[in-house]
Amino acid sequence: MASSVSTCIRCGQRIVGAKHVYGGKAYCEACYKALMDELAKTESQKADLYKYICNLFGKQECPEVVVYGVDKLLASGYKISGIKATVWWWYEIEGHSPDNINFIIKVVTEQYKNAREYVIKQKEINAANDQIDLHNVPTQHITINSKKNSRTWKPNYRMEDL
Repeated sequence: MASSVSTCIRCGQRIVGAKHVYGGKAYCEACYKALMDELAKTESQKADLYKYICNLFGKQECPEVVVYGVDKLLASGYKISGIKATVWWWYEIEGHSPDNINFIIKVVTEQYKNAREYVIKQKEINAANDQIDLHNVPTQHITINSKKNSRTWKPNYRMEDL
């Protein structure tokens, strides 16, 4: 009689009895739940990315070329947040006009590093700004002397000159 004991691919815990299988791999209850949560989060982030792209280009839904391209980028190691940040940086910060939605994958592959550097630099600036203590900044009081007879001031022009 064969035993139904297997090992969780994620945590290495022995699974006795019922096991959860995803992608041909066995998971314990806790790891399977965590995996399903991660997959749901990823799908939600992808939906947000597609929605952002559609709003940027004024489309109702993303073309299949864009969906396929994003899936291909994700398979090659790009992150969803990185793709979204690159699209945001290219069109919102750099000011390029969103003319053709089909070029978005090319923009991401070519400008990903530049957008990443921009985001890192902005995080450094924000971190430096957070360290500044605004409560102990010395203040200076400046007194502005004005003429006391400001009512008698007359313009240098006449109404006829206007």
